[in-house]
Amino acid sequence: MNTQSNYSEDAVLQQLTFPADWENPQSGNYDLVCIGAGPAGLIAAMIGAGLGGRVALVEKQGLGGDCLHHGCVPSKALIAAARRYYQVRSLLAPAASPFDLPSKPAFDTMRAKRAKLGHGDSAARLSEMGIDVFLGTGQFRNKHSVTVNDRILTFRRCIIATGSQPACPEIPGLNGVTFHTNRTVFALPQAPSSILIIGGGPVGCELAQTFGRLGSQVSLVTRGALLPKEDEAVSALIEAQFRTEGMTVLTHGEILRVSANDHNKEIAIRTTGRTTNVKAEELLVATGGIPSVGKLELQRAEIAFDRHGIQVDDRLQTTNRRVYAAGDCIGKMAYSHAAEAMARICIQNAFFWGRKRLSRLIIPRTTFTDPEVAHVGITRREAEQQKIALDHFRKDFQQTDRATLEGTLTGYAEIHCRRGTDQILGASIVGPQAGELIGIITLMLTNQIPLRNLAKTIQCYPTHSGILKTLADQYTKTQLTPLRARLLRFLLKRR
Repeated sequence: MNTQSNYSEDAVLQQLTFPADWENPQSGNYDLVCIGAGPAGLIAAMIGAGLGGRVALVEKQGLGGDCLHHGCVPSKALIAAARRYYQVRSLLAPAASPFDLPSKPAFDTMRAKRAKLGHGDSAARLSEMGIDVFLGTGQFRNKHSVTVNDRILTFRRCIIATGSQPACPEIPGLNGVTFHTNRTVFALPQAPSSILIIGGGPVGCELAQTFGRLGSQVSLVTRGALLPKEDEAVSALIEAQFRTEGMTVLTHGEILRVSANDHNKEIAIRTTGRTTNVKAEELLVATGGIPSVGKLELQRAEIAFDRHGIQVDDRLQTTNRRVYAAGDCIGKMAYSHAAEAMARICIQNAFFWGRKRLSRLIIPRTTFTDPEVAHVGITRREAEQQKIALDHFRKDFQQTDRATLEGTLTGYAEIHCRRGTDQILGASIVGPQAGELIGIITLMLTNQIPLRNLAKTIQCYPTHSGILKTLADQYTKTQLTPLRARLLRFLLKRR
């Protein structure tokens, strides 16, 4: 971890993933050196060691990377707590006077769960797996070696997996105020009385709803629509949900300036021709990330890079044939699960004459708002831009029994097929357990399973997965042409 903390759970995590008394191994020759111990670096190192290679893993801040310390793990733990808070309020508020639930226990629980998961990425555990762990900044010495402090690691192959760091937009006055990013926001002791969030992507939306449910007055500001990668209908649905929960949402705005006074942060934003001033106790900037490559000395290893990240080909090989790169540092598919998949590609291509290609990966994505937003494959907008004709099969969750029983009625599931066929090209799900359900469609896309096969699959009742079977049934009905219908009626009456 790269920030000081007064919490005992954080001290435990620090000792696990960046122990102060750790002594790096001596210099040596390695089959594989992995720089960066986030999802990609960890997976690559574990596979390499498991196959019998001599592997070194280099990390400068904390084993587990952003995912464990500042990303997926703390955010999802806090989201889960906030969802329970919201459910309790929703159940009791109609029959009781307004009440507040303290948010500090939610933050304490988040820190405890993060520390618990830290055991899986600990220096001691990785060492037991046969991986030489080097804590410190890794820098290329030449085309085939890396230095970590005074140690020299010579490699046959190297995988760069240094991740990303928060991107901060150029807004007048921003550098003059104290603000949070994902690297610092989880160090808060509890939810502030009010928070202003700049950025309407997945991180901004997830944390806006989370802080709102934990008791903060939330203002969410973004230059475009919420979740801009998704179709317009998805963005509109999430914005409506946020407004229902009492958030202030300002989209398609231009932030004119940021200032601080009287212990508050304030922004001036222009939307639809008028200027609005918004104040809050805390400010969170969640405008994405930029590849973290600045201290690697890539030029010494003749590795090309630019502001978008390390340049790789479709096999994830850099301009140095000994070196591969995976994860956020290449500026593509910035998801933890994508980074893990890239790490496997790197290992296969680096050591086993593999021809695995990044472009062939089917990568789903999920935003863990409530309702969840999940997608895989092509979107409606992308199909229109590429002039691909589609058939759409859609059903709203409010028409399903499980959602009715649980009261989770917001959202829908939609599958996109190539026009006139049951070849699945994409799917969007907005609703309960969307992140789990999208895995079924991802399996089908990856293995080129046609939609009609889903109609043959028996689903338990009542489950949310039943909604996908109804979409397959919709396709089946389109195959019932008038001629087939007459033939079926004839056979029915004859029997």
